[in-house]
Amino acid sequence: VGNTMANNHIAIDDYGTGHSNIVNLMRYTPQIIKIDRFLISGIHRDVNKQMFVRSTIEFARLNKIQVLAEGVETSEELRMVIELGVDYVQGYYTARPAAEPLANIAEEIRNEIKKANEQIAEQIRQEAKQKEEANKKRTADEVQADINSLQSQIDTLESEISNLNNEQQKILRD
Repeated sequence: VGNTMANNHIAIDDYGTGHSNIVNLMRYTPQIIKIDRFLISGIHRDVNKQMFVRSTIEFARLNKIQVLAEGVETSEELRMVIELGVDYVQGYYTARPAAEPLANIAEEIRNEIKKANEQIAEQIRQEAKQKEEANKKRTADEVQADINSLQSQIDTLESEISNLNNEQQKILRD
């Protein structure tokens, strides 16, 4: 844990392990949460890990904290953490450890990240479009239900008018 003075930043490392928990997250108000490799390993096959990481990311977003996924070692893990919304990834899949930060990651990995983000953006657009269409359909269904209700009321009124007319005719004959 670093000092926030002199433009230093705090990062909670190994988040999700026993020694790096919610208490530290609340106590130190970090700028970055580094989600532990244990939670990232096999995340694409483990719904519980996905739920925990998703809720951590949601908490981070609400508190303006960035999230880094540690230990990304496969394409599937990379795709899943991107879908969940992490800001940064770290692990053997993107680059081996180095003494100095890399200027760039391999082009094929960059392209994979770009493609995953594009697919996720398209999926979000499609979901938004489906919700919009569902809202339009619901609105159309609601209008149809109102029309049906009004038609039923009209039918009832017409029947009552007909009955009144019949009674009036009967009274006039008598």
